[in-house]
Amino acid sequence: MTELYRIDRKEARDMLVTKVKRYNSTTILEISEKFTLMKFMGHAACQTKLNKIWKGHISTNTSNIKAIIAAFIPIFIMKVVKTDNKVGPQKPNGTTSEVDTKWPDWRNIYYFYNSPMIKFLFHVLTYMAMLVIFCMFILTDLHPMSEKYPSVYEYIVYAMAGSLMIEETRQAFVIKQVSWNLMTWFSFWTLFEILMYSMFITSVFLRLTLSVGKFYHTRMTYAITLGLFIVNGMQFFLASRHIGPKVIMIGRMMYDIIFFILIFAVFVFGFGVIYQATMYPNSTLGFQLFKEIIYMPYWQLYGELFLAEFEGKEPSPCSHDVSLYSKGTIARCPEVNQINTLLLAIYMVVTHIILVNILIAMFSNTFTKVQDNNELVWKFHRYSLVQEYYDKSMLIPPLIIISHMFKIIMCMYNACRGITNGSNMFKLKRPDAPNKLEKKAVYNYFNLPARMRRYHAKNMEAEKDGLEASYEQDTELSLQEQFDLLSSDMDSMQENQLKTLQAINQLKEKQQKLLIVDVNSKTEGQIFVPVEMPITRSK
Repeated sequence: MTELYRIDRKEARDMLVTKVKRYNSTTILEISEKFTLMKFMGHAACQTKLNKIWKGHISTNTSNIKAIIAAFIPIFIMKVVKTDNKVGPQKPNGTTSEVDTKWPDWRNIYYFYNSPMIKFLFHVLTYMAMLVIFCMFILTDLHPMSEKYPSVYEYIVYAMAGSLMIEETRQAFVIKQVSWNLMTWFSFWTLFEILMYSMFITSVFLRLTLSVGKFYHTRMTYAITLGLFIVNGMQFFLASRHIGPKVIMIGRMMYDIIFFILIFAVFVFGFGVIYQATMYPNSTLGFQLFKEIIYMPYWQLYGELFLAEFEGKEPSPCSHDVSLYSKGTIARCPEVNQINTLLLAIYMVVTHIILVNILIAMFSNTFTKVQDNNELVWKFHRYSLVQEYYDKSMLIPPLIIISHMFKIIMCMYNACRGITNGSNMFKLKRPDAPNKLEKKAVYNYFNLPARMRRYHAKNMEAEKDGLEASYEQDTELSLQEQFDLLSSDMDSMQENQLKTLQAINQLKEKQQKLLIVDVNSKTEGQIFVPVEMPITRSK
């Protein structure tokens, strides 16, 4: 890829998204994403291709600030943002045609608002607006159905959240190709979104069914759902080169916490059972007993030691009489046992000195792994982000439902006529004819010296390539690149000549050994006379 990118950058980028029939019509970028090939995804060819798809037809030298201004003031689309008028619509074989005439203004406006970058901007603003409306009706206007019907704000949240849920489900099966195999669902954000939308459906169901006396359950589920939606907004930070890796780091640390909780639960239950058996013997079996077992050892992890209860100095009114505390009218007094103080000391040493430091070490290890490959991790996850917003509709929720209906109709229409899905920027269909540039790149790679390979690979880093460069004018090599290529060719020629001379000398030595004539002299000893014979071709 490095050699091909040096020869023809446009061809190298197109090759990344070309369907390969022998690999079940899979592209190179899909293979890299599936098998987590981070180093390959960080190549200049991959990153410049993703950046081109991210901006769509917007000129690549347009800054983000100019694009944002043009998004809200469409009159600047023609003056500030220049769309690429050289690329025409795709042909059935996946190639593009060149258009000499200028396109109408409405087409430029469509291509501008249909670019993934602008769609990302409007989806972020729409999501923030939904969160504000969600907070408004939960904090100020949430009543049982018997008292008041849902407000307009609540219906807006229903429509926006429902359309987002449908869109996420569609992309899960269309883009991510999630199957019914549960192993494909074990991603942090996938599990988080499943939990979030499940809580949303539960909240709406409780909102419409619970009476006044039990309506507090609705408030509780609504509040939790709102918190999950707010946390889910962290996914928008993945578009940032600086904040994105930190979000990925948080997701990986959640798995560290799961392993820590499994270890911590052993000690919590172990010491909790001892506390309960010695301080509150003969307790009643039930859920309350389970709560009391884990209550004290869990909060002791954060510094709440309950020393007054351990030493029998609890100031609140309590009783040792079974007939009183069994009715729930008064609290039960804890039994004083000197072993509990010793157990508390051992528990604090185990949890605070050993377990907490193990968790810190796990976090440090995860942080170091991500931090050392900070740029590489962000570049790898950038592929999923660009692909997601390339496939999204330019309509914002809840109007995105219109796009879903249109896609369903078109899918049924294509199925009836036997039309398969066409090409797009992530999947190009090109003829399988032998590519001379690819063969030349392979030849250059295997004939270059090792030091030149390392030199070329170092210069192909995406951050040094300039992601904001002009993509259609960078096919010519610079003077320095031409000099490097000429030097490498001369080095390879010298190496080939040296190998040829060595092979000829070895051949001469073999022939001389075969043509030694053994002459028996009448004088003393044996004389070996080497005779050089001309090499003749055999018939």
